[in-house]
Amino acid sequence: MTNVSTTAGDKQAVENQPVPKSKEWKGLYPKVTVRLNGPLGDVVDELQEATHAASPSDVVKRALVIYHTLVKQKLAGNEPYIEQKEGDTTKRIPIFL
Repeated sequence: MTNVSTTAGDKQAVENQPVPKSKEWKGLYPKVTVRLNGPLGDVVDELQEATHAASPSDVVKRALVIYHTLVKQKLAGNEPYIEQKEGDTTKRIPIFL
């Protein structure tokens, strides 16, 4: 039920209510727990070590943020790519989504 009181005390009480667990956020991202085995687990471990991520979950969170950004760029009509340097030349390799 929504609180419609207009007193300052009631407004403060409503604002101080805890957020439901389904909407809890830690930092900018929702809580994620990840356990991956086999080759995909090895990839996550490699990325965690290379990027100094705090946990495997942090690797997945970062990957989702990057993927989201790439998809938004694609939907905006842009063509994301990787620049591969070979000596003095630069080659553009498209990222297919």
